[in-house]
Amino acid sequence: MLFRSRNMMLSFRTGASLGTNTHQFIAGATAGFEFSYTTKQGIVLFLRQKNEVVFWDDDTWRVGGLVG
Repeated sequence: MLFRSRNMMLSFRTGASLGTNTHQFIAGATAGFEFSYTTKQGIVLFLRQKNEVVFWDDDTWRVGGLVG
């Protein structure tokens, strides 16, 4: 966690993934940021940004985002 207040949080996330594509086994390392905000009504809004480097695949870099 990088920052936290009463209703906001900013964190740095890391991880790994294993799986297959349509041809072979692949593995990846991920890192990204997540920001969440909780409203007075208890609704949680979040924004997540993700970077992934994939090994043993032609698509080496993957970048994504998620809003919810």
